[in-house]
Amino acid sequence: MSGLQELPESVHRAAVVGVLLYFGLVVYAAVAGDGLVFVLSEVVFGFIALGLGGFLLNAHRGERSALFAAGVALTVGGLAQFGWVLTGDVSFDLLSTGGVVAGVAFYFYGVYLE
Repeated sequence: MSGLQELPESVHRAAVVGVLLYFGLVVYAAVAGDGLVFVLSEVVFGFIALGLGGFLLNAHRGERSALFAAGVALTVGGLAQFGWVLTGDVSFDLLSTGGVVAGVAFYFYGVYLE
């Protein structure tokens, strides 16, 4: 977990802003019925997953750990999210959801239980 402590405060802030932006866009899209804003929220979701996954992959490369697995799953989920946005294929949406859920599960396991 040493890589997590070395993360600059600006990256922490960017992650929080990204998550808040995502939820704000989702709520606005639901209330306003704006399809374009919904797609934009899905793009933000993909960037969040890719960013966190890339950080975990970089911080834990060469290790066999839950945090490395979280990085792989989040990266796959983020890439699949962009596949879904570009093609509309539901299989990309399912892969994205599965990848992000697995990534979050691996992350919590690695941080709190490992």
